[in-house]
Amino acid sequence: MSTQRIAAIVNDEVISGYDLQQRLSLIIASSGAQPDQEAIKRIQPQILRTLVDEKLQLQEAKRQNIEVNTDEVMEAIGGIAASNNLSAEQIEQFLSQAGVNLATLHTQVYAELAWNKLVGQRFAPRVYISDEQVEDAYGRMVENANRPQYLVSEILLTVDTPEQDREVRGAAEKLIEQIRQGAPFPAVAQQFSQSASAARGGDLNWVQDGTMPPEVEAVMQRMRPGSLSAPIKTLAGYYIIVLRDRKENAGAGKDAMKSRFTVKQIAMSVSEQTTQAEGNRMMGEMEAMANKIKGCATVSNATRNMSSVVVSDIGERSGAELAPEVLNAVMPLRVGEASRPIVSRTGIHVMVLCDRKDSNVALPNRKEIQNRLFSQQLSMMSRKYLRDLRQDAVIEMR
Repeated sequence: MSTQRIAAIVNDEVISGYDLQQRLSLIIASSGAQPDQEAIKRIQPQILRTLVDEKLQLQEAKRQNIEVNTDEVMEAIGGIAASNNLSAEQIEQFLSQAGVNLATLHTQVYAELAWNKLVGQRFAPRVYISDEQVEDAYGRMVENANRPQYLVSEILLTVDTPEQDREVRGAAEKLIEQIRQGAPFPAVAQQFSQSASAARGGDLNWVQDGTMPPEVEAVMQRMRPGSLSAPIKTLAGYYIIVLRDRKENAGAGKDAMKSRFTVKQIAMSVSEQTTQAEGNRMMGEMEAMANKIKGCATVSNATRNMSSVVVSDIGERSGAELAPEVLNAVMPLRVGEASRPIVSRTGIHVMVLCDRKDSNVALPNRKEIQNRLFSQQLSMMSRKYLRDLRQDAVIEMR
């Protein structure tokens, strides 16, 4: 790679071959990978795309009079060093030995700080997370609390136009190859991911069903702990995820005895005189009724024309207090769902799960949920802002 050549021009500002070579060296040094020349050649286009985005961010921050002082840059570098159990001086010495000009790291950190300041000033006042949004998110978490949980890290490479799809997928495949050859996932995420989690090395901590894009969840549910996904296409772009661990049904087994369930029961009586044909008809009615229930508030409407059923509130009970057949019926249910009909000696029963509190599942509090929703909204606005800058810019790749 010639360091004297021009790699790209962004709104009349040059990204040189030297800039590209230095960023490549920084990535290799920080990831600990030892890619061969063929691998280096394959990942260069994605590195150049990152440098173009960085140049756009710096230009826009300057235009908006955003300032970042040296102390802020050094503090951020100190944070990077601490996360790697090093001092700032040790990081600088390490990079110097790897042939990386310290200005390369400083420029990268400066650009990230300036962009975060700009996005915060421009969009944070516009983000409003309502109590209803928080309660809705909390409700979904409660509903999913008895389902598997996943310890996940992510890399997101965004696709802004259909023409970029093939290039970005290729970049994702090359990053996966580097990770499989030994490059640490967190280091690759920090350098390449365009998600808000990049600053944490892609770490999402524990997530539940319903919190990731559906295409990602479908893959995540089939993965084994320790495995790395192939590129996953979504509306935002391509995800790469690593499943670090998995917790199976959090309310299963003996822990379900400590969980608390709020249940409604719908019962239809049978007697010794009930014929087989009548029993089959009653089972059909109860099953059709159960399919209409979309939450405990809908039970009255679902049973309105069924004069032979009795609706009763079992109330809130621990798993240990529920009859085994009732516990077995409600265990697989999400909040608001109705069970399949259960046959007993006295009748046919349908259980509706109105609420569930699992004793061993630590859910985030509402303030944490609000902060998470705020970060998601701000990250989405940041990506759109950068996409608009790309579309309006004059960019020439050499």
